[in-house]
Amino acid sequence: MMTHRVLSLLMLCMMLGSTMGSALPEDLEDSITVPPIEASDEDAPATSLQQQAEDNANAIRKLAEVMKTLVATTSSQRCLGTQSSAQQLTDSIKDGFSVLVGAVKDLNNTMRHFKEDLGNKLSISKIESAFEDDGPCPAPFFLAGEDCLYIETENLRYFDAARQACTEMGAKLAEFTTYNHFISAVSSMDLHEDAEIYVGGSDRESEGTWKWLSGERMKNIPWGSGEPNNLYLEDCIALNPRWKKFNDLRCSLRREYVCKWKK
Repeated sequence: MMTHRVLSLLMLCMMLGSTMGSALPEDLEDSITVPPIEASDEDAPATSLQQQAEDNANAIRKLAEVMKTLVATTSSQRCLGTQSSAQQLTDSIKDGFSVLVGAVKDLNNTMRHFKEDLGNKLSISKIESAFEDDGPCPAPFFLAGEDCLYIETENLRYFDAARQACTEMGAKLAEFTTYNHFISAVSSMDLHEDAEIYVGGSDRESEGTWKWLSGERMKNIPWGSGEPNNLYLEDCIALNPRWKKFNDLRCSLRREYVCKWKK
């Protein structure tokens, strides 16, 4: 009688293991894949992230093996030693694998999006590198006549802060011998109608005597109508793209500005 009962329990455990086994995705390890990222030796951040993703994937694979081992070993122990139902144990294992499969999907989606973003960044980087190597101006400067210019239109700064920002770029707040190319370049940009772009000139030393920051006199300035008028102690100069003319401004106003690369 006892032998028959033991055999019955063993049969139940075998059936339970079969039931749980069928509930588990057999190809789970195969679904844990990391899209390869084509990166050169110089792309250290990309290589580091790729390695991190591989390490995470390996950790998930090991977790899958542990959970499958858990199915094989604990099902018999729980079945023979407790009154837990086969359905409860099966549901518990299925829930665990659902979480694991979700983690796999999240990892693969994250890496796919990362690969796409990296591809775009690498393409942009290659374009900028080509521009730096082969073009007449280093990125992000562009050629306007014989000058390499950069016009900042988002981070507005007062005159002295704009001057410092240009210096940090290896450039200077722009000075010109002729304004034609600068005005033409600005006119082709999509700027708001109230934009005013600082250039590197002022009459701080002597009212009405406009000089570049280098100390040279500014010549043939295309002033706007009635300008300069020194209204509110205006000692700095900026281009109004809407009118393609210059205006004197208070140097404390935050405005767009143009940097000129030092050749």
